[in-house]
Amino acid sequence: MKCKKMVMFFMAVLFVLSLTGCAENKSTSQSSTSSHVVKTYDGNTKVRTSTGSYWTPPEGSQKLPDGTIVDSEGSVIGNDGTVHYNPDSVG
Repeated sequence: MKCKKMVMFFMAVLFVLSLTGCAENKSTSQSSTSSHVVKTYDGNTKVRTSTGSYWTPPEGSQKLPDGTIVDSEGSVIGNDGTVHYNPDSVG
């Protein structure tokens, strides 16, 4: 009887932990951009593209960990020249 209560307790704890994990993923999906900024540009720094040319991101734009550069509103405006290939892509 004691073993059965312990098993029920652990199952209840696992259930509660799984619920809190799901709730965190939903609430942080929109704010992931601002919390993972690698660099913020000042409007003078030049960035090299994957073709070898250079361009200047506007002031306040930010570089994300995957190499994309977003403006102050979060829209993607370019990349830092690092090309990431997906080995599972078709085409």
